Amino acid sequence: MNRKKHEIDSQEEEMNIIVPDTSVLIRDPKSLLHFLKQKNLVLLPLQVLIELDNIKDRGYDSAPEAREVSVIIEKYQQERNNFRIIDSMSQKGLSFFDPQKGDHVILATLQYIYNQIYKKSSKYSKVKFVSQDRNLRILARQILPEVIVEEYKFDKLEEVKKIEDPFVQVVNFKDEILSHKNGYKYCHYSKIRHGIIHENQLLICTRNSYFDVNDMTNILLVKKGKILKEIDKNIKADVLTPYSNGGGINWMQYLAFQHLLDPEIKALFLVGTAGTGKTLITIAAALHQRHDYSRILCSRPAVFMSNKDEYGFIPGDLNDKMTPWIQPIRQSFNFLSTERKKLNKKDSLKFEDLFESDTSKFQIVPLNYIRGVTHKDVIFIVDEAQNLTPHQIKTIITRMGENSKIIFTGDPFQVDVPKLRDESDNGMIYAISKLKHHPMIGVVYLEKAVRSELAELAGKLL
Repeated sequence: MNRKKHEIDSQEEEMNIIVPDTSVLIRDPKSLLHFLKQKNLVLLPLQVLIELDNIKDRGYDSAPEAREVSVIIEKYQQERNNFRIIDSMSQKGLSFFDPQKGDHVILATLQYIYNQIYKKSSKYSKVKFVSQDRNLRILARQILPEVIVEEYKFDKLEEVKKIEDPFVQVVNFKDEILSHKNGYKYCHYSKIRHGIIHENQLLICTRNSYFDVNDMTNILLVKKGKILKEIDKNIKADVLTPYSNGGGINWMQYLAFQHLLDPEIKALFLVGTAGTGKTLITIAAALHQRHDYSRILCSRPAVFMSNKDEYGFIPGDLNDKMTPWIQPIRQSFNFLSTERKKLNKKDSLKFEDLFESDTSKFQIVPLNYIRGVTHKDVIFIVDEAQNLTPHQIKTIITRMGENSKIIFTGDPFQVDVPKLRDESDNGMIYAISKLKHHPMIGVVYLEKAVRSELAELAGKLL
């Protein structure tokens, strides 16, 4: 038993030499802290600093991360004795070496670290080279097989395909008695009786001995702390009600409507394939609550399917440049306007009327200019949020002030930015993983396509 304890203690005290490259620091500026917490010696190639400086000065999308990393590096350089910057190289055996190529310089520095630092010390167990660059990892393994080469996975998600269980179902709920409180029905949550239910998750209950997904007598409950609150089956957002377009009852739209209209939900993620109604029901909910907030803000990442991210190529002012990206939002407003006319509503609420000036209650906001702004008393809708990086989505959420609600809609498996197609690098999935199950966070996975059978088929199979 003592021998086993000694083995465990030895594993805990194991120290390694960690060599991160630029891609790791840009991916997670706090990665250095993670490496240093493990009592390792972190050696940073000087070439990494040069590349960070180039990123910072040339105004790339990752410039904010580069600046953040520079601050951390300076701090650790002064305060940590297990953090050093290495400016030496060993080119021996590197027949392909080109000093103009940053990756080659980093590999030569890595070889120097292995031969001149690691081999001459018995203090460290291994040398680990950590990179997000696949080609660089392949090269490192080829020229230095003794070095452990890894991808940085500290903030990766363990399981990204399964964003959220659609719902929990309970059979034979006939003995449950719902109490009345403040205009709604509820019952007390029991883990033994109801099973494990996460905060703001949907519970579908049946009074039969079996579960029938199309039975409208099923009871819909959402977990709120120690109670299960009933969702009104007559729930409505402006002129819309939950809709399935055939194929059974769209239970998840009931949960979406509930979260959209719930002032306690401060951040909501509506996830679903194309045609599931994400944008439309969000716009309807915003119209429904337009008197409860000072402004309704709408935005989308300006990303083409060909992965361009520029406003400048489109003529006109900022509103003109935003027009191609806000077309789905415009279409949703005009659809609701048509539905209002059918119901003889006096205010048609056309898109052109709502967004006609800078003082309008409804405004289109380009995400490029959100930094440094505080949005108080607003509903902020971010459509196509699957095209955001983790850093961007954090920047957006941290702009929200008091009495504000932010709604992200998107399909994480239909991404137009190549570097985000690894779902674990996708900002929307990253945020869901970190924030879900908190009382002020709602996550709804919409499965049923309401646009058409063709859209549903393509969403599932392509």
